[in-house]
Amino acid sequence: MRTALSVAAATGLFSLASAAPPSYIVEHFKNEHHIDSFDLGAFFAIHDLNRDGVLDRSEIEAIYGVHHSLSVKHSPTHEIHDAKADEIVKTVLARLDKNSDGQITKREFIDGGEDGLPDFPQFGKGALGHHYDEESEFFMHHEEIYHNTPDTQKPEAYTHKEDLEHFAHHDAIEREEEQRERKAEGMPSIEEDERLRKEAAAHGHKYVSPYEAQIPKEGTVAPPHEPWNAHAGGHAAHEAQADTQHLFRGPSGEHLVKTGAEQAINAEQAAMEHDLKPERLEGETEEGYRDRLETARQAYEFRQREKAAVVDAKRRPGEGEEEYARRLAKAKFEAAKARPGIASPQDIGKKAAPNKVRGSCRTTLSKRRCADFAAPPDLAHSTLPSAAARGRRVPSLASSKAVMRPVISSSIPRSDWRQRK
Repeated sequence: MRTALSVAAATGLFSLASAAPPSYIVEHFKNEHHIDSFDLGAFFAIHDLNRDGVLDRSEIEAIYGVHHSLSVKHSPTHEIHDAKADEIVKTVLARLDKNSDGQITKREFIDGGEDGLPDFPQFGKGALGHHYDEESEFFMHHEEIYHNTPDTQKPEAYTHKEDLEHFAHHDAIEREEEQRERKAEGMPSIEEDERLRKEAAAHGHKYVSPYEAQIPKEGTVAPPHEPWNAHAGGHAAHEAQADTQHLFRGPSGEHLVKTGAEQAINAEQAAMEHDLKPERLEGETEEGYRDRLETARQAYEFRQREKAAVVDAKRRPGEGEEEYARRLAKAKFEAAKARPGIASPQDIGKKAAPNKVRGSCRTTLSKRRCADFAAPPDLAHSTLPSAAARGRRVPSLASSKAVMRPVISSSIPRSDWRQRK
């Protein structure tokens, strides 16, 4: 027993198969990251979010998910929540920060051992340590565990308490996301759309929401979703078309390079035509290459239509902010109507792409759920589609060896904690 402990201490390797009660570090890696075997250096690297070689207060709070919605729900008041965050950070620093500089180095963290991070059961069982949004948390802690086979992914299998709660809350999640998206795009809110729709109906007119006009219709052309053309367009192309100039300094002196609008347009057109027929990849099948050529053709036609739909984005003299926003939204709407719509990709593995897609009851699974639950889910919006849905073998927890770096949200400003409640 002593030999086994000394080997583990010397190598820094830990496994979830230990007979002793698991520490917070082991439990966290198992439940939140689905990693069985690891070393303390890997744990440190994953949670050193800004890669500066130390864990500061915000990163300690992120390790414990202090400002995650599940943690916030266990805090009755703002003051209690702040006190909880302070207690967690102070306790961790007191245990690991040997030079008392308010930070934890990698050496200090490794020296603390497997039990270096304390557990805080007083703040609620399962309330700490979460990193992901609600959709991802549901996938990580429930669906990937209890619905990871074809049989457990049938509609009738989604009867757990967690399933019912999640689907009931799903509409609220989607509504909140849509409201944020509308605001970011300068579109009318959901409530304003309803008001305008009622006013139009009262006068015998049909109101079409500019936001809803962006939603693709059934049977429309799928957009290109290939990594090789993901860089196309963007701010750089628009900037180049505005007669920009760049100053380069080298051994021979300064060189001023000017880019005219016509040059930029010609270069962009040449790039589009080059991408129209990509080279065949080594080992690529005939069918795969044909599919990629078809995608390239769609990409070319899509960009040509995009270039043809130009709106007047400049603010007119004397035009108010609200009037300008309305005119811009209307111009975008008219431009969108002038070209074919865009459907969501048919490949279910790509359905997490940020396409605007509406209609919760599209799939057979969704239709069954919509009939069973008041709030229909939309699997296409799931942040992490199930492994079986992605068409690959579902690995058991015991076989997961790779150290994966998740998208960990850093600490949320305390002023925003009520929004997560």
